[in-house]
Order: sequence, then structure tokens, then C-alpha cells
Amino acid sequence: MQKDRRERVLQSGDAFFAWDLAVLRLPPSNSDPDGTRILHEHAHVLTFAGTDFYTGLASEIIEAKELTFGHISESLQNSARAAEIQRRGQAFARFAEAVPDALRKLGERTFEGTLPDSEVVRNLEECVRRYRERFDVEWTVLGLDPASVWGPAAAVGGLDAQKLFNRFILLTFVHAILDATVAGPKREKTPDQITSALRATLMEGDLLIPVPGMKVADHVRGLLGIGKRDMVTMFNDHFRLASVLLNATDEALHRYIGLLPATVGLEFLVECWPEGVQTSFFSNSFDQPIRRRSYLARRLRDAPRLARLSAALDKLDRAFVPRFDGLPIRSTRRARNDPTVQGELAVWTMRSFFSALPEFLAGLLAEAPMFEAPRFAERLRWIAETSDQAVSAYLKAAATELGVPELAIEVDPGRLRKADHLEDGPIWLIDSKGG
Repeated sequence: MQKDRRERVLQSGDAFFAWDLAVLRLPPSNSDPDGTRILHEHAHVLTFAGTDFYTGLASEIIEAKELTFGHISESLQNSARAAEIQRRGQAFARFAEAVPDALRKLGERTFEGTLPDSEVVRNLEECVRRYRERFDVEWTVLGLDPASVWGPAAAVGGLDAQKLFNRFILLTFVHAILDATVAGPKREKTPDQITSALRATLMEGDLLIPVPGMKVADHVRGLLGIGKRDMVTMFNDHFRLASVLLNATDEALHRYIGLLPATVGLEFLVECWPEGVQTSFFSNSFDQPIRRRSYLARRLRDAPRLARLSAALDKLDRAFVPRFDGLPIRSTRRARNDPTVQGELAVWTMRSFFSALPEFLAGLLAEAPMFEAPRFAERLRWIAETSDQAVSAYLKAAATELGVPELAIEVDPGRLRKADHLEDGPIWLIDSKGG
């Protein structure tokens, strides 16, 4: 891995999450027998997922703008501004590393981090405990009973209701704190400063009380003093997407195609498992429905527009399968456990997904007349037409920068052969090489 990437990679042993490339690498089972490193890195993914902070960060990366989180452009090298960016980047990295440790303090099985800010860990843990002591009763009265919360992924991971609610509150805090650093009155603050202020607020006697119709996220923003940002949030997706389409170079759009979904709040991830490279859309199969509902809940729409957005999301979800020339691709029974074949299927899935993504993005822009311009349509059409090249460029760049050669996957349509499936009709089959 390149040395200058250290602050852009959240690492635990041989596992890491590269947030600026949307790549998660997980360790071999023999180096992580209890799965704590996997849980540690997934906590990093959840730290970024669904935040305005990450959507803005993704847009800045694709547009090659000045970042405030661990990256200094060549034009700023050796400048006074570079030192400030580096300081803020280190503060953000330490905050992100503190999240898995705070979860561990709250009873979850996660591996200890490498560079966490110990004070942030203590403050986050204390914030959760004080918040629950103060507001569990109020939320129960309003219909959110901490003893009754449940999630399929948490159930598989062995989290009981109380630990799951701790996670929910902690991540709500984390997301609000990160979002506060990019918008509102606290945007010049670092996450550790905002966390310390939140802890001090929760120690006060006179606090904002949850009321009917209020969400936990709204309540936390109120405690942070940043309030609701509905009118800003409503068109965030549109403005960020329009900016990327207008300002990013062709090379950047290809190199960072994996971050394009994040610019509108969609969760896409490349996962390097010991069993091979895989991809995910709205996390894993266990909690995907919950994360999709959460995405829709964060989008401000009236009922008809929300229904259209949901239908468009369903269509995009159906495109997230390995496909070539309009037909699905399946592995032979012999190749199901072949890491090479699994990697090839992941690439075919990405090609299908990023070919369909521009249509989804065009639907978003069509919601606002100010964004109905031919130049947007032309750029989106170009992305769809060059999606195969974009996926190759993205994976090659990630393989080189991260030192993960297994990401440099080449696919060959000549390895596919047609077959008839009893239920699905015509399909393509892919076998192990030499099979």
C-alpha cells in the first residue's frame, strides 16, 4: 500500500476500509478466528454510510477538490493550508478509529483499533450511556422501546436488543457529528471537539425533550445545536451530482466510478473476502431492506415522488446482478467456491450496475427543472456507454494504490457459454479456468 494513503485507510491488521475508494478488505479466517477484525472494519463502513459528510467527501474526491480529511493536493504541498488540512485529516482519522472502540466499550465484539483518540472513545461511550439514562423512558412512551428493537444482521451477529440500541444511538451521534463538520454553525470544528461539547450538554439538567413525530436523529441534532436542515437536504443530491457531472474529468469519473453512488447517498462497496472479491449494494443481504428504507427516509419527497424514487431504486437493485448481453450469468456447480470465478462475477455485477446507474441519476435530476440540461444527459449517457472501461480503470487503480492485486480482475466474454435454466430461461454459465 502506498505510504501517502495511511490517513485514507482505516486499518486493523491485514484488514482495512479505504473510504476514498469504497473498498473493504477483510482478513483470512485463520488470522481472525473470532471475526473481531471483520466487525471492526464493518464498523468503519457504518461510520460513513448514510452521512452527508461522506456524500460531500465523495463529490470532492471525484472533482479533485481540496479535501479536509487526509488528502493534500499537489498544488497545496508545502503551504500553510496543507498543515491545517493535515491536522484536520488526522483528527477525522482518529475519530473514525474511535468508533469501533466505543462499540467495544459498549459490549460489542470488535478488535481494538490502531489509532483511536482515547478521549473520543470515552466521550462517545459516556454520551450513549447518559443519553439512554436520560431519554430511554421518553422514547419508550413515544413508541421506540429500546428493549424491543431488532435487526436481522444484528441477530445473526449475536447482538441483543440493548446492545443493538446502543449501536443505533452511537451511530446516530457519529453521523450527526460528522455532518456538523461540513454544514451549519460547527463546520469549522473537528469531530473530537463536537463530541466533547455533546458530552458536556448531556451532563446538563435542562435538555431538549423528544416530542411526537420527532426522530432520534432530529433530537440529537437539536442537542448539538445544529437543528434540522430540511430545505438544504432536499436538493443536496441534485446539487452534488450536477457539480460532479459538470466539473469532474473523464479520467476521474472512471477512476472513481465506485464513489459515484455515494454522491447521492447510495451505499456501494467492493469487498475483498478470502473467498474472492464481492460487491454489495446497501450492505449485506441481512440488513439490506433496513438500509434501503433508511435511505428513502432521509430523502425529502412528497408521496408521489417518494413512490417514483422507490420504484427507480427497485429497478437499480435488479441491475445489481452479473449480466452480459441482457442475460444473467451463473457459475457452474464446480466453480461456486472458486475465488477467481467469484471475482469475475463481481466485475460482471459492477458492469451491469454502473451501466444502469446513469438512468437512476437522470431520474433524480429530472425532479428539479433547474437540472434538466442537455449537458447532464450527454454526460450520463457517456458514463453508461463507457461503464465497462470505468469499472476496469477503477479496479486497476484500487489494486495499485491499495496493494491488493486480486482487485485487478479481467473478464473475458469468451469464457461464458449459453445454457437453459429451468426457471430463468436462457443464461450464461461460467466455469473455473481449465474446466
